[in-house]
Amino acid sequence: MSLIRRSENLWEFPDTCNVYVLKSGTECLLIDTGSSAVIQHLAAIGIERVDWVLHTHHHRDQCWGTPSLQQAGAKVAVPEYERHLFDNVEAYWQARRVYDNYNDSNTFFSLGENLPVDAVLEDYGTFVWREYQFRILPAKYIWHDRSDCGSGRKEDRFYRRSNDTRRKIISTSRYGVCPWRSSRR
Repeated sequence: MSLIRRSENLWEFPDTCNVYVLKSGTECLLIDTGSSAVIQHLAAIGIERVDWVLHTHHHRDQCWGTPSLQQAGAKVAVPEYERHLFDNVEAYWQARRVYDNYNDSNTFFSLGENLPVDAVLEDYGTFVWREYQFRILPAKYIWHDRSDCGSGRKEDRFYRRSNDTRRKIISTSRYGVCPWRSSRR
């Protein structure tokens, strides 16, 4: 796997999920971490340090590599509605019922251990990092079906599903609303 350049300061890294790298100088912000294999490729584009990780949702494929980035000094921001599935997930697993047939919320893919959180991404709020602004929009009823087994092709589809609490980090740009493009201030 290698980095795919999407614009002047934005790269995509196909991993257990698509990891996005937004560069500013010698630092970067990651959207999701996947397995954290992206770290091995950052020096090739002049990045010396990961400053922030913004998570789109709590599933392991999005964030199981985050602890290694935190050990290297990265800060982590998560959707407000799912914070408990990051920093208090151990309590969640302790309280989870064995038989949960009628609750189809998608929490079986949550982390197994607590992950410290540095900031919360509030619905309709703005997250500012250097010269970039991210507008946080709720996406409570959307789940992502990757029909291409994770390669990140454009055939990715979004579906509505009740009780799914995932959020997507979405920002507005002159091109409309896009899950991977941020607008400069």
